[in-house]
Amino acid sequence: MLEQQLSDRVLQTTSCPWEGPRTYDEARAAHEGFKAGLIAYATAIGHVALREENEKFRELMDESGWRCVKAYERMKDQSFSARNLRRCEAPNGFNHKLNSWSLSDWMTATAGELGEAANVIKKLNRVRDGIPGNKESPEELRAMLEEELADVSIYLDLLAQAAGVNLEAAVEAKFAKTSAKIGYVEG
Repeated sequence: MLEQQLSDRVLQTTSCPWEGPRTYDEARAAHEGFKAGLIAYATAIGHVALREENEKFRELMDESGWRCVKAYERMKDQSFSARNLRRCEAPNGFNHKLNSWSLSDWMTATAGELGEAANVIKKLNRVRDGIPGNKESPEELRAMLEEELADVSIYLDLLAQAAGVNLEAAVEAKFAKTSAKIGYVEG
């Protein structure tokens, strides 16, 4: 009876219904959080003795946690960076090996895209200031800016990969560091 209750509870809480953890640390945190939840559940239903010393209980906790980790591993292969690298190097993509360019080459490409975005912003400033001379409408310029910023992001991701930097993790870490520095708390 208790084993069935725990098993049902595991199935209810471990299918990782959200998009899944985005990093290994998130997957491990989800696993640890789930383990703590199961311990609290066992305590709440009056079976303190089952807590961590019960082998079946541990197996259920580990199985559920690794389900989340495996979900992360599957998702990692579908991350933007992984897809971006595959397209860059694929024969039916750009057929351009990441390491065939230096960091300076990747930086130059990224800066070129940023320059194109800056040129669109210059034209948007003309619209704002009532200065004639643009061939594009404001709506076309905003669509162009969106595409140029996307190009910047794509090249920046490839630059980061060429440098061995996990850009998403680096951005999150820097955001957290700056937030702590200025006393900002998300909430």
